[in-house]
Amino acid sequence: MWLDRHRTEDVLHALGYRVVSEHILWGRYDGVSDLGSHYPPEHPPTWWFRFFDYL
Repeated sequence: MWLDRHRTEDVLHALGYRVVSEHILWGRYDGVSDLGSHYPPEHPPTWWFRFFDYL
């Protein structure tokens, strides 16, 4: 499994993609867009919502 993961990451890197650990995506979104205004304060958006909520 370890070898498969690294092979996959090598291919993604060669194609110009950046691999990001999932736990980072669950952090509170603090980007420049107005995304936070569309969510209630008690449930702020995360980076996961920013990039993958539409899926």
